[in-house]
Amino acid sequence: MTLRLTKKHLVSLMLITLFLIGLTALIHFLFVKPAETEIDNLKSNISMQEKFIEVLNGKKSEEVPSAVSSTEIQKKLPVIPLVEQLILQIQEAELVSKSKISNMSFSESDFAPPVEENLQQETPDTENTESETTETEETDVDKQQIIDPALLEGLKQVTVSLTVESPGYYELEEFLSKIEHQTRITKVDSLNFTGKQEITSITQADVDEPLTYAVTISTFYMPAYPELAVDAPTIEVPDPGNKKNPLFVNTAEEEEEE
Repeated sequence: MTLRLTKKHLVSLMLITLFLIGLTALIHFLFVKPAETEIDNLKSNISMQEKFIEVLNGKKSEEVPSAVSSTEIQKKLPVIPLVEQLILQIQEAELVSKSKISNMSFSESDFAPPVEENLQQETPDTENTESETTETEETDVDKQQIIDPALLEGLKQVTVSLTVESPGYYELEEFLSKIEHQTRITKVDSLNFTGKQEITSITQADVDEPLTYAVTISTFYMPAYPELAVDAPTIEVPDPGNKKNPLFVNTAEEEEEE
């Protein structure tokens, strides 16, 4: 059986073929191509997210601080009084400021945080004044630092009362600055001194007298963790001189003993 395709049949076949090709291309551009583009975008997004996560993990590992040892913390707030350390620091301040401590007394007590006083002010019955007062009170509350009393439970306070002589005001200032800026948390509670008499005439002599003042300082320790006492900072104490007479060195006596 022989099939004979006429010109009309060939044209129809070509049209059908072109239609199928066009339909395939249309389906590809309408459905397949967008899906492929979306898949490529998702792959690129996933790659970027993975790189971003790697960068974050690297920064996190760099920014995480190493664990702080108990000794470093106790340099600021020890678990034992460490009065000897405090005395050495006071003597260092005395030496640096060229001052002289004539009296020193110690006392110990539980730390009592300062009580906040609520100051009430009488205001006229006007809307503007009430608005200004409210804004001022809100600003004052924002400036206050709220400390959880539970954090201060068991905190002990060592108070030192000193009588000090300094050559002048600037030496007094240096002495107090050295006390307050040491590593261990220390604060100046009170300072009492009387200034020199003002010279009002040329007949008055300028007497170079030392400035004597009384100062009270406080430092703290937390005895609630006695197991950490082994990590408390130590002080370097010189070896004993093994002298029988601590007042002076008798060379002849030492030669006889040898």
